[in-house]
Amino acid sequence: MRGQLADRGIRGFRKSSRSRRSLDGSDSQRLSVVVNDYAGHPFQVDLSRELAGRGFVVQHAYCSTNVTPRGDLSNDQEHLEIVGLSTGSGFEKYDAKKRLVAEIRYGLSSALLLVRRRPAVTLNSNVPIVSLAIISAVAKVLGIPNVLWLQDFQAGLIAMVLDSERHPIYRAMAWLERQCIKSADHVVTISDGFEREAIATGQDPSRVTTIPNWAPIDELPLVDKDNPWATEQGLSDRTVYLYSGTLGMKHRPEALRELSLRLRLVDPDAIVLVISESVGVEWLTDQRSVEEPMENLRILPFQPFEQLPSVLGSADVLVCLLERDAGEFSVPSKVLTYLCAGRAVLGLMPENNAATRLVVDQAKSGLVAAEMDAFLDHAEALALDRSRRETYGTHARSFAEKTFPIEAIADLFQHLFSAIDDRFSPAAGALVDDLIQLDDEQVERIAA
Repeated sequence: MRGQLADRGIRGFRKSSRSRRSLDGSDSQRLSVVVNDYAGHPFQVDLSRELAGRGFVVQHAYCSTNVTPRGDLSNDQEHLEIVGLSTGSGFEKYDAKKRLVAEIRYGLSSALLLVRRRPAVTLNSNVPIVSLAIISAVAKVLGIPNVLWLQDFQAGLIAMVLDSERHPIYRAMAWLERQCIKSADHVVTISDGFEREAIATGQDPSRVTTIPNWAPIDELPLVDKDNPWATEQGLSDRTVYLYSGTLGMKHRPEALRELSLRLRLVDPDAIVLVISESVGVEWLTDQRSVEEPMENLRILPFQPFEQLPSVLGSADVLVCLLERDAGEFSVPSKVLTYLCAGRAVLGLMPENNAATRLVVDQAKSGLVAAEMDAFLDHAEALALDRSRRETYGTHARSFAEKTFPIEAIADLFQHLFSAIDDRFSPAAGALVDDLIQLDDEQVERIAA
C-alpha cells in the first residue's frame, strides 16, 4: 500500500488553513462532506476541521447520547457544522432490544442528514452495524459515494458479548457487516491486517486503502506537570499513574486495583488516577472497604476536552489496559493520545497486539506486559526510575510529532476522495495555496 500511495501522485502536501477563508463563494457552491463518527473521537474531528480549513463544507455527526471521551465538538469554525444525533438513551451494550432500537434511530437520523445535505461524499466511522446498513442503503439510493472508515469489526465484539459465534444475532450482524464493507464505494482501514480482512469480504482491493489512526497533536501540546488543573487536584507533587478513557470489565479494571496496592508498598507518594464513567468504575468503587480503602486510588469523571492536555500533563505514567482477546490489529485511540502527552506508557496488553508493538518497538515509549505480575513489576520499575520515565516520555512525543501531522494525513483522505469525485483533486482548485513539496523519504514515512 505504501508504494501504491506514492505511485498515485501523493507528492505535494498543503498547509493547514483552518482560520482563514480559502475559497471564494458561498457554502452552497462548495463541495460538501458528511463525516459520521458515532463516538465523536478527537482525531476524526481533527480531520473534519482540517477539511473545513481547506474550504470544504463539512457536517460532522456524532452520537450525543453515547458516554465516551470526545474531541473538541464546539461549533467555532467556518465551513464546519458539528451535529449531535440522539438515540433517545445511552448505548445499551447488553440489552439487544434497546440496542437495536437505538441503532435504528441513529441510522435514520444519519440518513435524514444525508437527505438534507446531499454531500459529495460521506465518510462513516465507528457507526454501529444496523445504523451503518441504513446509512449505506440511503447513500446508495441518493447516489452519494459512501466511504467506510473501518475502525473495528463490530460483529466480533457482539460475539464477545453473546459469548458465542453460533448465536443467530451474531450470524445476522456478521452477514450485515460484511455486506456494508463489500458494498462501500471505498474502505479506509487502519492497518494492513484490517485491509486483508476487508478484501476477504469481497471488496475490490483497488478500493481499499490503509491510513493508520493518529491523535490530534496540534490540540495536545506538551504541558508541565505543575499546571493549574494538577494543582487544583493536588497532584503536582505526587507520582501519578493515570488511566483515562472507557473502562469496561473486559479492560480488566482489577489491574488498577492491584496497581494501587503495589504502588502503596514502593512509593507512598504515588497515586492511581482513573478518569472514566463506565461499569469498570462502579466495580472499582465497590472494591473499597473499611479493611482496604485504597486511599491512593482516585476516580474522576470525564473531563472537558480542552482540559485534556493539562490532565495528561499531570501524569508521570499513562496506563493502557486491553482485553486478553483483543484483535491483533486493534490500537486503542488512548494509546495514540498518550504519545502526544510526552509521558511514559505502561500497558497490560496482549503481546501480539499492534498497540504493544507501537509502544515498545516503534515509539519506544514505555513498558508493556501480557500478564498481571509482569505489569506490576513494570509499574514498580517506573516508580523507582524517574530518568527512565522521562526518556520514554521524550520518545513518545518525538514519535507523535513525526507521525501525526494532520496536513499530510488529510491529503491522503482528499486524494482518496478525488479518486471517487475528481472535484476533490487539488488541481480542481478545491484547496488553499502554499504547496509544500516533500521529498521521497517524507512521502514514504507518511504513507507508511
